[in-house]
Amino acid sequence: MLALLGAVFGGVLRLAPEVLKMFTAKRDQDHEFRMRELDFKQAKELREMDMKRLDVEAQMTLDAKGLDALLAGIQAQGKSTGIPWIDAVSQTVRPALTYWWMALYTMVKIATLTVVWGESATWGQAVLIIWTEADMGILGGIINFWFLDRVIRKRA
Repeated sequence: MLALLGAVFGGVLRLAPEVLKMFTAKRDQDHEFRMRELDFKQAKELREMDMKRLDVEAQMTLDAKGLDALLAGIQAQGKSTGIPWIDAVSQTVRPALTYWWMALYTMVKIATLTVVWGESATWGQAVLIIWTEADMGILGGIINFWFLDRVIRKRA
């Protein structure tokens, strides 16, 4: 009986290191798997950040080239051809178009104001009706056109 018990315990004790090695190997494999997952996730995030950075750089390049093209166009506009009547017409196009548009715009607003007053609206109500967000945008565009153009010309 002692021999049998010795054989059993001896076999169990001999297998114990092998079982421990199996658990250790399993734990090591799980750890390695988690580390690879983290590495993969980090690499993916780095690629995404690189792509965003490249997109931003590309947009900045496009914006800079667009401004350079605008500046070159404005500089080319300012150069005279040497033919006096062509230069005179060229210099009056913007102001003439602006005055023409303002005359038409004013006529439309006066007509609208007349209709609104015809419906017994007060002055304050009429102004709120005829002055819209679109009008504010148009006014902003005109101011930007005239004054931003001067800033860009001075920069050139």
